[in-house]
Amino acid sequence: SSDLIEQQIYYGEFTKTNSQSPAVINTAYPLLFTNTEIANGVSIGGTTSQIVIAQAGLYNIATSVQITSTNAAQKSVWVWLRLNGTTNFPNSTRIASITLNNGYLVVSLNEVASLAAGDFIEVMYAADNTNVSIATVAATAFAPAAPAVILAVTQTEQ
Repeated sequence: SSDLIEQQIYYGEFTKTNSQSPAVINTAYPLLFTNTEIANGVSIGGTTSQIVIAQAGLYNIATSVQITSTNAAQKSVWVWLRLNGTTNFPNSTRIASITLNNGYLVVSLNEVASLAAGDFIEVMYAADNTNVSIATVAATAFAPAAPAVILAVTQTEQ
């Protein structure tokens, strides 16, 4: 008889619980994570924008980014994923336009990527106006807090 060895699956969920605004328009910025909600083999790196993969494998990367605006003029925000600080994930950008004054809009991304041990991913953003922010909303009496960013990384196979 043969012994069955269970495959170890690695994962992590990370949040950003403070707001972040672009200093300059049309400039790429990494989003900085503040919390590890749950993790095994995926972690926040020395630079808090970097989500580090400990083991090679195929990973599902899902993120949602909450945007708010301080006036009713139209502004667009680009959100995408970057690998190892230099390589953008091809065809990963989502663009959202917001005209809501003090309203909210959520941009979601989902990518599948083959990652090597030691690789890191970043969630990048840019905007064509500085009157926007990637915003956290505090808990209310009826709902928990809404983080500025939620990122879930789940290994689907080794």
